[in-house]
Amino acid sequence: MKKKVIFNVVIIALLAAFAVQAQETCEKYGIIEVSGGQYMLANNVWGADTRQCIRSTGSTGFTVSVSEHNQGSVAAYPSIWKGCHWGDCTVNSGMPVRVSSAGSATFSYSVSSSRPSGDYNVAAECWLSASSDSSDGYNGGAEIMVVLDYRNMYPAGSQIGTFNGHDVYYASVGWNFLTYVKTGRSSASGNMMDFINDAVSRGYVDRSWYLHDMEAGFEIMKGGQGLTCNSFSFSVGGGGPTTTTTSSGGYTTTTTSSGGGTTTSSGGGGIGCGICNWYGTNYPICCTTQSGWGWEQNQSCISQSTCDSQGGTTTTSSGGGTTTTTSSGGSTATPAPTVTPAPTPTPGGGGGDICSPSTSISIPFTQDGSGNFCWETSSLGRYINSWNVSTLEVNGVDFTNKYVSSSNYPAQVNGKYYIRYVANHGWSHFEIRN
Repeated sequence: MKKKVIFNVVIIALLAAFAVQAQETCEKYGIIEVSGGQYMLANNVWGADTRQCIRSTGSTGFTVSVSEHNQGSVAAYPSIWKGCHWGDCTVNSGMPVRVSSAGSATFSYSVSSSRPSGDYNVAAECWLSASSDSSDGYNGGAEIMVVLDYRNMYPAGSQIGTFNGHDVYYASVGWNFLTYVKTGRSSASGNMMDFINDAVSRGYVDRSWYLHDMEAGFEIMKGGQGLTCNSFSFSVGGGGPTTTTTSSGGYTTTTTSSGGGTTTSSGGGGIGCGICNWYGTNYPICCTTQSGWGWEQNQSCISQSTCDSQGGTTTTSSGGGTTTTTSSGGSTATPAPTVTPAPTPTPGGGGGDICSPSTSISIPFTQDGSGNFCWETSSLGRYINSWNVSTLEVNGVDFTNKYVSSSNYPAQVNGKYYIRYVANHGWSHFEIRN
């Protein structure tokens, strides 16, 4: 009898371990939390509507269990990441961190040597930008990719040189896209700061920018089913900085502390040519740079033409007065979506205000695009996730642009969860998953 009990316990433990390892998502932007939230797996079908699934194989490994892509451009980047990816941050990553404060950024990436049919690459990459907030993406920043191998898929842009045995390619895609290619490999490891510093020396990255995350996976155009990541690790040395921002009279002062050192820089009106409100974040207007992004008076800045082309808001200060001008951007600009007034908040029992009136929804649930909504549901499933939204609240608790597991949900209000969603972009996203 005793042996039978022990045997049953072992079987149950094995089944539980298998269930954890066998997590799978086929959602377009589905996410699987692994290693206690230190890493995230992302299905990330951003360039197609064809079906793809990824399955966790335990720890930091995953496999592309289904891939029905068949096109001549990138359909998806199934991957694992650590850090802050479009506003979603993993646990205790030390990111975002200024490039100047990151002493090291060591990584290790290993994949199966098997190469299924299809057109794809095996690649790790990091993202950088002038803003510490990645919720609205990385425009004006940089994407640095290290390619281990590829099949019928070639780097974007033109070759601009070599670095440590890698061919280096560059393309401008709204941000600086650098690709370091060294093929025929199933594993790679090293210090990502070596590649970042090379990009700095070429003028494509600034040391004041932030390193947001490191990712590893497979860019897929066609096929690729069976591609497998055996393991991935990433660690930033030096830790993330503490940043304090204050504003006065149109000027912004940012104080950054890291490891006992303190750096103070003036932004906003500090350059003297105004401020551009770029998708909710203020950047100084460049005085001499005519297009794109620049670096003047020891800080990043945005050109007036780039601010105008996106319908940005420009604020200038003179003699104590402030003038705000909203640009239509001419014929090429996309007008900002109209957002309806916020639903009226009502005191609730979940620790904050709840929105009303509400519309009932069922799960799983997905909302993409701009708008202002109030929903209610009796269940939030296994997790909720959002990115590029202005506001996402559940029973008055702010979960804007965050991945939240069920253990962190607030208390229900009369047996319900009330969700407030406010978004200004076509690429804004919210999801509830079982």
